[in-house]
Amino acid sequence: MLVKYINYKQAYKKIIGNSFHNKPIIWEKLMYAIDLYNRNLFEKAFKKFDKLLKKCSTNEEYGVVYFFMALNLEHGGYLDSARYYYEKAIEHDSTKASYYNNLGLNYLKDRIYYAAIQEFKIAISLSPSTQASSIFYDNLGKTYNFIGYPEQALPCFEDALKFYGLN
Repeated sequence: MLVKYINYKQAYKKIIGNSFHNKPIIWEKLMYAIDLYNRNLFEKAFKKFDKLLKKCSTNEEYGVVYFFMALNLEHGGYLDSARYYYEKAIEHDSTKASYYNNLGLNYLKDRIYYAAIQEFKIAISLSPSTQASSIFYDNLGKTYNFIGYPEQALPCFEDALKFYGLN
């Protein structure tokens, strides 16, 4: 199981940041909840994330737990509930571009296009000229293209390609 935890730590490093780095027991509980989520055990994972909220002491920690609660709910098929938790994550830590991007993807799945566009734009503004922004530009371009605005989509796709190769 330790190998899985190490893989999750690497995969989610940008999301988790320094949250819980001085709290090894809570860190292990977070990794366990993420493992449950990754194994599609959504109900069990949600309960573990919910218990972790009581252990949070910083806005960053709350943001991380709420974000994973949102991912968990979304992958379990609960878009509206997930949206609430993405918004809670942003309320606690409005500096993470990935929170806005995932909220935008949630809106997109629910065909709420204007809101999706706004969230992708915020994600881009928080992480401009980075490799991660290539994903945000691509999502924005796909949304514009999907709703019939290819002339607005093209610059987004060009920026996505431009930033994709950055390290």
